[in-house]
Amino acid sequence: MADLAVSKELDAQIVRMMQYLKAHPEDVHRDALETRLEAASREMEKRDYEKTVLDVSRLSVDEKYENKALSLYTAFLAKYPNSRYAKQIQEAIGGIRQLLGSAYFEALKKRPPADFMARYAAYQAYLDQFPDSNERQAIVRMIGELADAYADAIAHQAASCDEKAHWHSCIAECDRFLSVLADKPAAERVRQLRATLLDKQELTDLIAEASRVADDWNKARNVYLDYLKKRPDTTQRAAVEARIAEFDTEVERKARWDKTAAFANDARQDIHARIKRLERFLASQDVGPYAAAARELRQRLEPERQRVLQDQELAKARQQALARQQAEAARQEKALQRIRRLRDQAARQLRPVAGRFKDNGDGTVFDRKTGLTWCLLDSKMETGTCMKYRTAQAYVGRLTTGGHSDWRLPNAGELATLYKNTPFFPGSGSAWYWTSESFVRGYHRVVDVVTTTPETVFTRVSKSEENCGAVRAVRR
Repeated sequence: MADLAVSKELDAQIVRMMQYLKAHPEDVHRDALETRLEAASREMEKRDYEKTVLDVSRLSVDEKYENKALSLYTAFLAKYPNSRYAKQIQEAIGGIRQLLGSAYFEALKKRPPADFMARYAAYQAYLDQFPDSNERQAIVRMIGELADAYADAIAHQAASCDEKAHWHSCIAECDRFLSVLADKPAAERVRQLRATLLDKQELTDLIAEASRVADDWNKARNVYLDYLKKRPDTTQRAAVEARIAEFDTEVERKARWDKTAAFANDARQDIHARIKRLERFLASQDVGPYAAAARELRQRLEPERQRVLQDQELAKARQQALARQQAEAARQEKALQRIRRLRDQAARQLRPVAGRFKDNGDGTVFDRKTGLTWCLLDSKMETGTCMKYRTAQAYVGRLTTGGHSDWRLPNAGELATLYKNTPFFPGSGSAWYWTSESFVRGYHRVVDVVTTTPETVFTRVSKSEENCGAVRAVRR
């Protein structure tokens, strides 16, 4: 008994207790020992169960997972055939397939095959391998989504086949789809597309057949009529009927050409109307058996039209030139009237200061005080607009007011004698004037300007050459 108490290993305790009971069947402590033995056995069973569950949880969920987990569970049941954990073990064994199926499902969702058929094969293989999986409905739904996406891809591919007028590859793709997904809702769309593609291919073959007898309109027309009798439900019926209509309208087209050619060749008609008639014909029939003849006739009539156009252009040019001359004369007269009014107004304003400023009567005014002659009107009054400094310089260089051509920009002091010395010059059309004094300040060129405010204090002011101002021209 003392040895049993000393032993701390459960397995060793059980072995010793069994050995002791076998060696001392009549021991007075037998009942107590058997109770201890049963408790130790239950504890060891619990320990082995928990270890088995832990070992299974540590397994990698891969293709070997099922066999490894099953081996661990069956080893436990072999050791404890009547285990109180037998039900849990059996449930765990049943869940191995479900766990494996869930793992495969997650892997399939994360890395599905790129090719539609390969993806379908993977989904179907999953259903075959895990028929009772909890993810079965999800896989079924994914197959339905795959069918929709596959059908969309085929429809997109069909557009490319239409561009190339070659439908065999698209028809083959439809067949591939229907070979495995015929029971899906998207299959009806693919069936309809396949029927349309087949009809387009047949139409291409039909056009080739009709082209071989194109010289005989009736034979070519009958090729299409015979096809409609055999295939009245074709999806390309409208296209076939359009081909038939082309033959039916050929006679009408010829009659129209004959009428157009007769009008275009009639020299009694206006040349523009004759060519216009040909152009309308070509606009509606720029290709076909009569287009070349129409272009040739139009080319033949073009020299005659050019001669008429030249005569008309000369007459129009003369009319326009006359109209421009009249408009310019009217503009100049209007400008002269405006300047006369402004000069008359300025002359009236000079009367109160006539002792200093003399109106020369020719658009100039003489300053008796300084001996300078000024333009009676500034540039803004003359032109009706302001101007930048460079433009102002060019303007002054072109002035011939009063019959003089030596006008210039005044300096700041000269302008100041008009507006900063009494009696002040009375008339002004601007708030300030450019001077001849230009210089660099920082990165910009600036110019001294003089304001027209009548005052006896003169403060130098400068502005950028890019400002818009006015000029009061001066000469000696």
